[in-house]
Amino acid sequence: MENELSFARKISFKPLLSSIFLGTMVEVMASVVFSKVILLAILCGILAMLIDSLVIYPRYLKELYGGWRIDQTGLYYVDYDSWLKRVALIYFPLHQKSIFVPPSAINSFKIVNGPVIINSQTVNGGILDVSQFCHEKYLVVFIDNGEVNLELTWDSQGKVSERKNIDRLITLLKHRCEMNNQLNSEN
Repeated sequence: MENELSFARKISFKPLLSSIFLGTMVEVMASVVFSKVILLAILCGILAMLIDSLVIYPRYLKELYGGWRIDQTGLYYVDYDSWLKRVALIYFPLHQKSIFVPPSAINSFKIVNGPVIINSQTVNGGILDVSQFCHEKYLVVFIDNGEVNLELTWDSQGKVSERKNIDRLITLLKHRCEMNNQLNSEN
């Protein structure tokens, strides 16, 4: 769709497959170490897979896969608020349900350009030279029942977001907010 903008990657089977691969590698290494007790090696592999998929990946899931999109009909994002929802997304990535925010529910927005990190490597301090892997841009959308923080650093292909797409997003959101303000003032 021409008027659709997508940011951040959608969740896929990669976290689950990575956890299975890690569990398999740990199992192979444990079977070499514990060659007499194969059951112990299998348990080590299963434990490694469960730790990776239930503890490590859910912690970083929103930063790695925070896919969302906006178009003429509204804003669509995936809820990563609870640990259980994150684990369910890892094990069932095709069953993710997007939360829809209609344009009438968007009150205002702001773009946060990341925290300023003090560079402790110099005497005078200063802003740390962050790499492209640091998440530094967020879109905060204020809606009727709270706020939604959305990753804005990456596009849906995992590349750094282009300035023109961010400008299109700002234009689209400003237009929506102005329309909402006009409707509210008429009522």
